[in-house]
Amino acid sequence: MLFITPKYLPKKLGLIGPIVVSVFWFSSASAYDFAPTELDFSLSPEYCKARFSVKGIRDLSGPWVRYSEAGINKWASIIGPDWRHLHHYCTGKVLLTRLQTQQSTAFQGKELGGKYWRAAEEMEYALKRSSVGSPLYNTMSIDYARAIEGMGKPDKAVKILVKLRESSPKDVAVYIALAQTLKRAGKTKDAIAVLEKAPVGSRSKGAIDFWLAHFYSDVGNLEKARHYAELAENAGIKTDRLKKKLGAQEK
Repeated sequence: MLFITPKYLPKKLGLIGPIVVSVFWFSSASAYDFAPTELDFSLSPEYCKARFSVKGIRDLSGPWVRYSEAGINKWASIIGPDWRHLHHYCTGKVLLTRLQTQQSTAFQGKELGGKYWRAAEEMEYALKRSSVGSPLYNTMSIDYARAIEGMGKPDKAVKILVKLRESSPKDVAVYIALAQTLKRAGKTKDAIAVLEKAPVGSRSKGAIDFWLAHFYSDVGNLEKARHYAELAENAGIKTDRLKKKLGAQEK
């Protein structure tokens, strides 16, 4: 668990430390205020909808029964061993999505970091019980890194993604996540370098080109930005906003 974050806990707990930590753990992991909404549900991946439909899980997480037993069993078979602890990741995913969408401006400072901490805590629980190569390992790791970044630790997020890239050198999603993290940290040129080295297959080429166009635009290289924007569009990626951005820069 992420109890290595004194930023969000008292530095000196003294003799009451174990009690405080226990109470904090109980309140955050067992009796937390987690009431999913229809919006949460609509933004959740199908395997999370299925996991939350399992009897026992739904008792803690609200009326998310959207899958029959057959549907639940189907997803359990697809996910494999990670299914047992998947609800922890899915809870973290809901909390992370809330912070990145409708609640993104509701918190500030340490309070915002604490909200991301809750998301990271849940995801870390699932990740520690998963393994490299499992169906959702990379997806969970990418979201975990985003939550860590939200806690105000972009360097740690980058390290997580660099390590993930080493174990999954052909997963384009990892390259894009790493590049986006670097970009948000103000390292746009490093982000471009990451994307330039990404393995580009027929299904992922458009996404790589799309982000290269954006990042080259941000560093003022409009010639390359236009080039990659055209490649992205030819690959079937919607580029209306990107073109508008480039058009504004050319004026």
